[in-house]
Amino acid sequence: MNQKLFSFSSRSILRAVRFLVLAVAILSFMSGCARPEEREPKTVTVLEPAEIVKFTLDGQLITTSKDRSISPDGKYLLAAVQGKEADRVVAIPIDVPDPMSAAVSLYEADKSWTRHNLVQWVPIGWLSETECVFAVHGWQDQGPHKGERGTALYTGDISAGTTTLVSYLGVPEQGQLVDDAIFAGGDKVYIRIGWQFVEFDLESKSHRVIRDNLPAYYGLSTVAVSPKGDQIVYATYGEEKSGLYVVDVATGTERTLVETGESLSFYPSWSPDGKYIAMYTVYRVENSQANGVYRYDFIPGEDGPFPSGQEITVMTPDGTVLKRFTLEGQYLSQLYWLDGGSGILFLSGPVTFGRWGEVISAEYDSVWIAGLEDGEPLRIAGLEAIEEQMGEDIAYVFPVASLPNGAGALLNVAGAGNGSIWKVSPSAEPAKVADGWWDSARLVPAYLDSVVGIIWQDGESSLYLVGPEETVRLGNASGNLSISAYTDRLLIASSYTFSEDKTEVTVFNMVTEKVLE
Repeated sequence: MNQKLFSFSSRSILRAVRFLVLAVAILSFMSGCARPEEREPKTVTVLEPAEIVKFTLDGQLITTSKDRSISPDGKYLLAAVQGKEADRVVAIPIDVPDPMSAAVSLYEADKSWTRHNLVQWVPIGWLSETECVFAVHGWQDQGPHKGERGTALYTGDISAGTTTLVSYLGVPEQGQLVDDAIFAGGDKVYIRIGWQFVEFDLESKSHRVIRDNLPAYYGLSTVAVSPKGDQIVYATYGEEKSGLYVVDVATGTERTLVETGESLSFYPSWSPDGKYIAMYTVYRVENSQANGVYRYDFIPGEDGPFPSGQEITVMTPDGTVLKRFTLEGQYLSQLYWLDGGSGILFLSGPVTFGRWGEVISAEYDSVWIAGLEDGEPLRIAGLEAIEEQMGEDIAYVFPVASLPNGAGALLNVAGAGNGSIWKVSPSAEPAKVADGWWDSARLVPAYLDSVVGIIWQDGESSLYLVGPEETVRLGNASGNLSISAYTDRLLIASSYTFSEDKTEVTVFNMVTEKVLE
């Protein structure tokens, strides 16, 4: 009995095991034949320039704030058009076949007025997708201040086709022009008119003069407004007051940034993010018999010091020294902020002075990058390597563009012959980008890892896209080519032909979204 039971149980277990093995095999086979798990498609942004519209307008197109001239939705360009019969401030749709026929006119002045009265058109930027702000400076041809000279700030509503006067500031002096006009969000617009700095309040429709005694541009006396318009740094060098000073726009208060003493600092420049101020610094000459600023070891330029110093100093606006860059026996020249404000690029070389302070020789031999968080400057190129490739000595060189994310820079280089553009970076040897002259220095539309600029060569200007590996020409122009506006996606170039008084405008879409399956 026990044996039978044992035999029956063994056969049952054996059948169960066989069934289990078969089931596992079937499941494995089915699993292998099943469809793989579906993955979500990935969307990436790629650089793919494409011309989306081209049109011609009568007259000359004028933009001022190149990076704020396109509406937030990318549909309109805010500009002034100086035409044959009239000058206008207009919002031009850039996504329709015939943009000028659909342009919204916000302000118009007859040519008989503007031809004989100096008027400066200042398209400032966009408050929203339908509202913009602009200024008309000079002799006013309409409104409550007709016949007066000053600055009138307007807002325009393109959906309603209406224009509203915000506020008017009388500027009777003929020589004063608008030098800076900044809208950085909120309800404030900041305008520098000659030696005045003015805040316009869009909400209260009023204005207040922050300062009316800033130095005019001449030699050492310079003014630099922060990217957001909230602070001003200016230089003045007199017997009672000498050095660099910072004005807080909100309060109008002033503080000393650096005072002239054993050293003299000049040509202050803001970082792109507005956090830092860089400047050249030179030191007093021992036993000098000269007076004033001439007691200091700067290199004389055409109407002021050459952009070069024994030191480059980087400070915060409150006067804290962040970095002092020096190289023994070298002058540091052609200071240029890298993209994002993470560091600076400069050239260096020895300078020899004569008995009376005259420059006997001044040379460049190296290109450097200096990070604000890193230690010592990094030499990224020797100019002898560029000279060897050119086959001639370099007569002139200066930086014209930062590569995205501060990865390097482009230099204009000139020898005895034609100029050329060179790329320098910590990761590669100097490489020639193109022959010609980079004609849009310090205006750097960036798209992913590439930059756009205008190169002039043999009487022809062309729009180029410079990337990590190659340089691509986007188009030519027979007239005066310029970059009129840009965003992180769009680029608008215009070419004005003086003989015909016409402007050809081309709109590019520079990047696109692609789905990776």
